[in-house]
Amino acid sequence: MKNAMKFLLPGIAGFCVTACLTASASYADNQSVNCQKYQDGYSVFRMSDNKNIGESYFKDQGQCTQAADLANQLAQDLVCSPYVNGGGDTATGYSAYRISDGVDLGNGFFAIFDDCQSAIGTAKNGIVCLVFDVSDTTAIFAPYDIETGSVSGDVLYPSIEACQQAHQI
Repeated sequence: MKNAMKFLLPGIAGFCVTACLTASASYADNQSVNCQKYQDGYSVFRMSDNKNIGESYFKDQGQCTQAADLANQLAQDLVCSPYVNGGGDTATGYSAYRISDGVDLGNGFFAIFDDCQSAIGTAKNGIVCLVFDVSDTTAIFAPYDIETGSVSGDVLYPSIEACQQAHQI
């Protein structure tokens, strides 16, 4: 019986250490992303399960890499990815996506990549200011709770700067 225990305990201990380390790494990787070749361009993929984040792909590998790098640097569970309005493969803009589940945050999208990246870069305390709607070609902004994906509060803002200032982002 003693000999059996010698083999059993190291096996159990080895399994526990491996399982615990794997679980910890998986949790961290659930919000880590990288840029990979995808269809006719490049897309941001969640590293834990290699799932594509977003609805379309970047034509420019540099933008894809910048989006992934910023997401990993900030660790806010957000990444900028191309957005498709009305279906198809051609991106019509850029939107903020929650990395952990791929959900598109915001009711609207940014026409310019750098604007989306800037919005994500200013996320703070679980809040990010994003496009809420576009009325007569003028964007309206709202603060979004990153965890729930819903608007935080009931005030809309005429500019992203006004939204960020009001929420001390």
